[in-house]
Amino acid sequence: MGLFGGGSAPEVDKNTLKANSIARILDLLCEGPVRGPVGGLRGMRFDGTPLYGEDARRNIYGVEVEFRHGYSIQPPLALIPQTEATVDGLPLAMKQGAFATRRITDPNAASVRI
Repeated sequence: MGLFGGGSAPEVDKNTLKANSIARILDLLCEGPVRGPVGGLRGMRFDGTPLYGEDARRNIYGVEVEFRHGYSIQPPLALIPQTEATVDGLPLAMKQGAFATRRITDPNAASVRI
């Protein structure tokens, strides 16, 4: 209806827009070795929805999963881009009560291995 009783009710078109969003999520489950998610990929959920259903069909598409067991020696994650550089003055012997500060100046560095 219009402002003074005339006209017709507004119509709302269906939402015909589709959008894709990309997110990189790194989820650390625990500290130390683990066997894996309970139920495999069915144990992984997004907002309560399992990645795979009980019938082994995918519920959520476009998801890539990479798992590490948490051993001290294991390859880096392939889904996370890596840049590695050497920092001058390392390795450094650490002593109690002594502080050490090193500056990372590489703009492409996404993580630090200590």
